[in-house]
Amino acid sequence: MEAELVSVFNKYWHAIVAKLPAILLAAAVLFVFIFVGKKAGRITSKRLSVKSHDKLVSDFAGRVVKYVFIVLGFFISMNILGYTILAGSLLTGAGISAAIFGFAFKNIGENILAGFLLAFNRPFKVGDLIMINGMTGNITSVDFRSTNIKTSDGEDIFIPNSMIITNPLTNYTYDSKRRFSFLIMIDYSYDVHKIKKLVLEAINMSPEVLAEPQPLVIIDQLSSNINIKALFWIDSDISVRNILIIKSEIMENSKNLLQKNGFNISNTSQINITNESIDVNVKS
Repeated sequence: MEAELVSVFNKYWHAIVAKLPAILLAAAVLFVFIFVGKKAGRITSKRLSVKSHDKLVSDFAGRVVKYVFIVLGFFISMNILGYTILAGSLLTGAGISAAIFGFAFKNIGENILAGFLLAFNRPFKVGDLIMINGMTGNITSVDFRSTNIKTSDGEDIFIPNSMIITNPLTNYTYDSKRRFSFLIMIDYSYDVHKIKKLVLEAINMSPEVLAEPQPLVIIDQLSSNINIKALFWIDSDISVRNILIIKSEIMENSKNLLQKNGFNISNTSQINITNESIDVNVKS
């Protein structure tokens, strides 16, 4: 028994020793292709970024170049080791494998395909503020399977690319000018004209509010209260401060001016500052 084990061991040992030069060469080739692939991917990404100024496409193209080199290096290494038939079988059976694994990894395939579509049919770019399926955040990266957004709370959310392709998406920075509005419900006994004037004054205290389109303060609805609606625009490209801070400042200015002029909104109304993506409710 021992002699048989020694014989088998020697047989495989001699086979490995005989193959050792090919194994080392194959490993070296694979290493070189991985190294070159990473370098080529970075160079591709940088050059495309300079020419197109689109980080999303440049990063995606860089990843594609890198993985092409790695796959090519793998098949060359297989040929060096003498597994030409196996390498050919892998290529020949790619269609069959795709059909088999297509059912098992349907979602993964959809996400990868969606990643390609997002890279070249760009509904957003890195840094844009988007909302999809109730999730709001800034785009930080897009890879083959998912898109990463960072919320205002600092949370990282990884959204499957197929979800982005198949669901309505709102891009709030596609046009840098964004409209905001807030609603004040006041009692019928109050001077509406004076309240409108004070709210407009409060809005114009914030330097980020655009003069064009002009801010508006209007009567929006007559119900159990008079609903006063204010609308204003901010250009997110030139705004240095965070939009949440600007909105909070306008809310505070409105509240302070109204109370200073004898309008006690704490007992008569609720202020809602809203836009399509973010609802901020402040009760005094």
